[in-house]
Amino acid sequence: MIEAARQEGLAVDCDAYPYRAGSNPLKNLLPQWVQSGGLEAMLAGLALAETRTQIRAEIERDGLNNWGRIQSWDSVQISISPHLSQHAGETFGRLVAARGRDPIDVVCDYLIEDQGATRVLITSIAEEDICEIVRSPSALVGSDGNCVADYGGHEPGDAASAVLWDLPADHRPLCP
Repeated sequence: MIEAARQEGLAVDCDAYPYRAGSNPLKNLLPQWVQSGGLEAMLAGLALAETRTQIRAEIERDGLNNWGRIQSWDSVQISISPHLSQHAGETFGRLVAARGRDPIDVVCDYLIEDQGATRVLITSIAEEDICEIVRSPSALVGSDGNCVADYGGHEPGDAASAVLWDLPADHRPLCP
């Protein structure tokens, strides 16, 4: 698509997010109004059947806030769960199956049990797509992640260039 636009004379570049999964607080996947009034109001609201019905209808209609439609709840993995640490690494698909309940009920119950503190990883980009994009000379690789490691002369925050471009092409981790 970029090359086709360039052939038509348009100056087109793109930014690429070089990860298969993105990280977000679980509560941010729900419609924005869910968080109105702060944490305590959100947790109280999530316990109500009418709130869950509205959340379910909006997600069915619009997809997840900021993420669109996910293929399944197996794409949403618990990464940080301060009050339910035994579930770190599990997907909501597995929790839904284990609890035998509707996914929205499981997500709402989990947020209540974890006091709204759950962070998740959402797998939403195919590795093949990432490879195609980062190989393109039209793409700039960017990240909103913080780098805390020393990559030998690179500035903190410059991890993407250190990982993707300083290695020989046949050793780049995302694109063999």
